[in-house]
Amino acid sequence: MDKKYAIAIAVLLVAALGAWALTSHLNSLKVDPEVVAELQWKIVDQGIDADTGSSTSRVYLTVAGVDVEVGGYRGTCALINGTSTPLLANEVSGVICTRNYSGKEVGIFNESGKLVLKEGDVELNADGTFALRHNFILRGDF
Repeated sequence: MDKKYAIAIAVLLVAALGAWALTSHLNSLKVDPEVVAELQWKIVDQGIDADTGSSTSRVYLTVAGVDVEVGGYRGTCALINGTSTPLLANEVSGVICTRNYSGKEVGIFNESGKLVLKEGDVELNADGTFALRHNFILRGDF
């Protein structure tokens, strides 16, 4: 009987150590919500482009009170609010700019506990719903 108890205790210790290691790893992947709350998007309407006849906008990301220009985009831009436009996997915030049935998405993603800025392509269905949000490339990190 003593051997069975020793084995049971050893198994419990290994399981506890494994649970602790997993919890530590998962906590290291989290991004502080206060940091995310300080990242704010600003969309500035630039009017109609004379060459394309399309509306244009400049998108800025405010980081620690400083506006950083992300880029200029054709079409109408809107914040991704997580309800009518869901965030993608690991995306914590973003902006989508569309014109006709395509556009660009700029998002902040949590990659292993580090925030990165990525830009991808957006394709819309005829009814205006999202068909694809893909081809994301790294634009920078924080």
